[in-house]
Amino acid sequence: MRAGRAAGLLGLLAALLAAGCGGGGAAGAAPGGPAPAVPADPGRARLADAVAAAKAREGAGDGAAAEAAWEEVLRMRPDHASALYASARLRWARGDAAGALDRLALLRAAEPGGGRGFLLAAEIHSDPRSGPLRDPARAVALAARAVELNPEESGTHLGLGRALLAAGRLPEAGERLPVAARMNPRDAESRSLLERHLSEGEFRHGTQILDPRYRRYAGA
Repeated sequence: MRAGRAAGLLGLLAALLAAGCGGGGAAGAAPGGPAPAVPADPGRARLADAVAAAKAREGAGDGAAAEAAWEEVLRMRPDHASALYASARLRWARGDAAGALDRLALLRAAEPGGGRGFLLAAEIHSDPRSGPLRDPARAVALAARAVELNPEESGTHLGLGRALLAAGRLPEAGERLPVAARMNPRDAESRSLLERHLSEGEFRHGTQILDPRYRRYAGA
């Protein structure tokens, strides 16, 4: 009697295990079937929507609305590099040098290997519109750091050339700008700076600027 009851219990247990391990019951998925769906991350989706909205407003030329939209992105993710950079650009565009530099300091912390935060900070420190925040020596140091981080990008060399010009370090600018022009011969700004300053003789004490290999970049 006991042996029969034990055998019955063992059979029931075996049946339950089979059903729970893929036997086609509701408790388990069939072997080889599709993996369970991963629930969507609503926070990630909201962030993507906020970024798209900010880009759309900026693309439409509405600076105030774009700045507010990027601020919304930063409320959701304070270290969002693109939002920090966009916020800095928009603040600088409306003349808020201090606010732009604050954002760029955060960007450099969030994106330590990127040069764009250094270049925009260099531009601000070079510009007379920055008032007491104008610091040509710091601008050169920031632009030089951008070159160290991204030496293969012509824009970093152009940024350093501009900073050197603003600091009055003409011979060094005369050596740096041809590098930018050589790396990107279609860069109109590099050509324009070379044309203007070479024609004015401001690079006469430079070394490489007088090299015929570089004169063609200035249209000479």
